[in-house]
Amino acid sequence: MTPKQDLDDAKEVASELGMETRFIDIAPIHRTFMKNLEPDKLAEGNLRARVRMALLCSITTRTG
Repeated sequence: MTPKQDLDDAKEVASELGMETRFIDIAPIHRTFMKNLEPDKLAEGNLRARVRMALLCSITTRTG
């Protein structure tokens, strides 16, 4: 779970840049992928980063 302060900071930066924000809970996606992987903290962290990037690319491709 992302700390509230991190979300608040992201909203503030986006607002200052005039950007729309959309916050998406990636936990269900992450859990689904992790069911198929061996438990590994590094892999879990890498997977979170890749899910975030995939969502970002998907959203920016459709709207921009």
